[in-house]
Amino acid sequence: ARYMLEALFVEGWADQGHGYLRRGRPAAGRQLALVPLGAAAGKSTKGVAGRDSVVVKSGYYQLRAPPGLYRLSLQNGAEGEQLVFPKGSVELSELAGRSTLLHARIGLVAPAEDSAPGLMKPEASEASPEPEAADAYDGAGGDTS
Repeated sequence: ARYMLEALFVEGWADQGHGYLRRGRPAAGRQLALVPLGAAAGKSTKGVAGRDSVVVKSGYYQLRAPPGLYRLSLQNGAEGEQLVFPKGSVELSELAGRSTLLHARIGLVAPAEDSAPGLMKPEASEASPEPEAADAYDGAGGDTS
């Protein structure tokens, strides 16, 4: 008999904030999606149920996708919001196992010419739309810097 793994189930929490040490308010109502790194090259992102997830009131979300390298993405966020963490790609097989959660942080980003207090400006490393997989790998949602 041959068995093939079709998908992995990923769960985590999403909050709103700017720092990495404190948890912010739950990012309720935001929609997160796993986008394969090859999607920009024309590969289809359709066909897997559960690839998108709406964050519930408590900040909890669930995603389902085949093993591989993905970029966690914020879909339909409010103006000025972007996914602050994790940066780069996430390998789903690193998240396999019990009690492994993927933390996502959503924050406001000020326009480049605006320096309003309390808003973050994107760093040069965050400005590129598709990071190189080897350079930007975050593993289980951790920051490698």
